[in-house]
Amino acid sequence: MPLRISVGLLAAEIGADSIRADVIGDDFERLNMALEAVGLPPHMDPESLDSAASLVWELPDHSHLHLLRRIAARAALGAGLPEPLADAGLADEDEVVDLYYDRGGTPIAPGFLGFVASFFWRRRAVYQHLMFHGDTAGFYLPRDFENVIITEDRQDVPGGIVGSAPRLLEECRDLAERLDLPPDFELADLDRPWTSEEGEEEPPAWPAHREAAGCLVVLRSACRQAALTGAAVYFD
Repeated sequence: MPLRISVGLLAAEIGADSIRADVIGDDFERLNMALEAVGLPPHMDPESLDSAASLVWELPDHSHLHLLRRIAARAALGAGLPEPLADAGLADEDEVVDLYYDRGGTPIAPGFLGFVASFFWRRRAVYQHLMFHGDTAGFYLPRDFENVIITEDRQDVPGGIVGSAPRLLEECRDLAERLDLPPDFELADLDRPWTSEEGEEEPPAWPAHREAAGCLVVLRSACRQAALTGAAVYFD
């Protein structure tokens, strides 16, 4: 199932005089009611943007997001990169990801004593804006807040959990280092074969995790665009 990630979608649909503009506007209204319920100011997505500022990316399958979460879960729990999967469809059946959620996203301290102690000393969840967000629907707001916002079912906010785009960007930067992805790495670079440069004997990690790397690049680009435009990142 494809996953569409956009920034400035409301402005684009209004500019196109689309019927979807009303549907998306209703999503933002429900979002703002949920924000008000927890004492936060509303988010006013821009209704007018330069056509080049409204961007849409489409991942071929939401399993690419699950592949990135496999990497994040292991980073949180002190493990290395996972073995690549021959079938990306199996990415949502992962024991380490399950352990991450069982622990509420809190990391495991190094060493045996740290491992034992970490089950009693719960710390702040890491990578929570990546891990605790809807797979196929939801918002990331262009504002900084530490913990994801969990909305009530009756509020019917898409995805049910609202994330922070600046926090997601920080998480993506950390994971990019683990995958040896440069800050200026773009989607087109995924199709370029790696060539050894001076002083580099080992290939980077990302070619073995191409789908996860592509998802990370899209999320990183979307968060950057959200900061530039003031528009939310929108999953649908």
